[in-house]
Amino acid sequence: MADDFCAPFAPCPDIDGRLLVRQTFQGPAVAREEGAIPMGGLALHGAELRPFLDVFFLQRWVVKEACYAPVRSVMGLAPGETVTIEVDHREQVEYSRLVQDAVDRRDEVRRTHNRTEEYRPRAPSGGGGGDGGGGGDGYGLDDAVGDVVGAITNPIGAVIDLFGSIGFGSLGLGQAVGAIQHTGDNTMKVIQQMMEAVKSQQASAGLLEQSLRRIDDSLETIHSTESHHLTATRTTRTETVSQRIRRTFSNPYRDRSLELRFIPVFRRMEVITSPFRGVLGLALNPGRIAFPRDAAATRFGNILQRVVADTALLSTARSTALAAAAVPKAARGAKPLAVNAAAVATARASDGELAAHLDANAATYAPRVLAAMQAEGARAALHEPIVRLLGTRTARGGGGFAPVHTLDWSQAMADGGAVKVPFAEADAVAKGFGLGASAISAVAGILDTLKPGRFETLLPQPRRKEIRLFMGTHVEAVAGNCVLADLPPLPG
Repeated sequence: MADDFCAPFAPCPDIDGRLLVRQTFQGPAVAREEGAIPMGGLALHGAELRPFLDVFFLQRWVVKEACYAPVRSVMGLAPGETVTIEVDHREQVEYSRLVQDAVDRRDEVRRTHNRTEEYRPRAPSGGGGGDGGGGGDGYGLDDAVGDVVGAITNPIGAVIDLFGSIGFGSLGLGQAVGAIQHTGDNTMKVIQQMMEAVKSQQASAGLLEQSLRRIDDSLETIHSTESHHLTATRTTRTETVSQRIRRTFSNPYRDRSLELRFIPVFRRMEVITSPFRGVLGLALNPGRIAFPRDAAATRFGNILQRVVADTALLSTARSTALAAAAVPKAARGAKPLAVNAAAVATARASDGELAAHLDANAATYAPRVLAAMQAEGARAALHEPIVRLLGTRTARGGGGFAPVHTLDWSQAMADGGAVKVPFAEADAVAKGFGLGASAISAVAGILDTLKPGRFETLLPQPRRKEIRLFMGTHVEAVAGNCVLADLPPLPG
């Protein structure tokens, strides 16, 4: 290439894009509180603690050859006619946006058939069955829970969440109705059964197979959406770097037409998906989050600013509260000033409107509140309900370890409407749950299985799928076949 500038470009090997696709699984509740739980000045009205497993799949998008589709449309130009048209030309495709958009589309379809589940206190009577994570027996997967989270920046590319969290059934644990006291043995039993479901190669029970089918569905959605470029109207919502090039064509022939053929061009992609790693820990699923009814706008203004959709309501509550605080108060024992009483009444009315708004939108705002508290650095407040549900009492035979020592608190994060904390090292997990020294090797084996390099061996062959992405429109000019006879001579 350096010596012959007229030679064609040589193909570049190993050109691909890489993504991480995440599926979150949650086991049945291992701790549940139905009363009020403090959370940094706020209150949770009920909460559950569940083991969670984040399964990450590495997805490689390998670039293959380009190909023509059938002719989409044809335009004929009469002799001497000139036309200016715009042609689509895509310069860059962001694979993470393609996948996220496909997941969002399929999630919208699923939400029309499946209700979104959230924690609700159980009635004092009624049968056992599955807990909030799902009904049914064994390892059956329940409906999707939670919202799809936007892409997270990652050195590999991006992390795409696949249909939020998925809950297990009862796993044969015969869970009680109402409050559940946490025990290390019960939590370990749930974790072991979750791992058995991960390792299962049965399509009906294996969590990897279940997730891969969802990934395949998303790729089918991408393929279908991209194929819509065969029509005259572009229907994709995916963000891409593209432009419309304006081109002018003139028919140079006097005795025939000029035929313009519009041919879509596609790029063939091979998408290779394989397990990458897993993260195991405990997730707090909160009930309704309640703010104090007095002065919430001033005490939690930074958090509410990230949460409340009605900005005018929040602004009014804050301004009236500040105005009431600025009014001078009457001396001790004196009659309250009329202006002070009016300001206080106005502030209380605004507080009441804000409180009613927060109560009415409690289910919608709960994930936003958790994310806002994390953004504001209120990590201790997010940890407080988990510590309460776990308990701080030293485990029997744990050598001074308590259940709170089983978690790596530095990695805690608000994610998808839950607060997720991964487990710490195997030694701390076994001792904190009071499992004894003999269980350390079992816990270590579970955590080692989830590490990169070992986790991918759970699926011997990666999943391969081909899709085609729209590149642009090729315009081909062809002379017409019908020749006009007896044309008058040109003037002059």
